[in-house]
Amino acid sequence: MSFPHMTWAVVPAIFIVLVIQWTVSIASYGYLFRPLIAWERGVFAVAALGGFLGMAHNDPVAYSVHGALFFGMAAMLFATRKRYSEQAA
Repeated sequence: MSFPHMTWAVVPAIFIVLVIQWTVSIASYGYLFRPLIAWERGVFAVAALGGFLGMAHNDPVAYSVHGALFFGMAAMLFATRKRYSEQAA
């Protein structure tokens, strides 16, 4: 590993760790574009688990689960963000 000498070889690993940390933060704090309900937080928790398993075991299937759940839920939450703000007003 070439860390702490920044080369292109470490960029993907750093990016993966940052995305997994972001997913854990979304699940923990319960907010992405709008407040999340329990099942939405659960989906992000499962996505974070998939990311951790992919990182620990270098498993492309776990990374795929993480990416599919994360981007699928993020798109759904982005599409429904205005509906939540209209109900609150």
